[in-house]
Amino acid sequence: MRMSSAALHPVAGVERALVTLDLGGRRIGLSRGQAKLLRDRMAEDAGRSSVARDLSLLLDRALTCERVLVLRRNETRALTQTAIQLGMTDLVAELVPAAA
Repeated sequence: MRMSSAALHPVAGVERALVTLDLGGRRIGLSRGQAKLLRDRMAEDAGRSSVARDLSLLLDRALTCERVLVLRRNETRALTQTAIQLGMTDLVAELVPAAA
């Protein structure tokens, strides 16, 4: 089953408490709580957007295994919009440069 253009890659030396995102070669860490909130909101939007569906599944998988979630620009934009809706201002500040 092809999930999206995002990819999960093994993590080397990253603390397990984080979900690591690779945004155009720049890595940022999400707390497990942030990743769960984003996953849940993306799952709610899954019926309207295949990108949201794919990201919810990938975030869920990233929460359970030590992988880096590599995102493309459109996926980063979708994640940024969801973070804005959730009021995650610190995360938005990190995501915006990669979404542009």
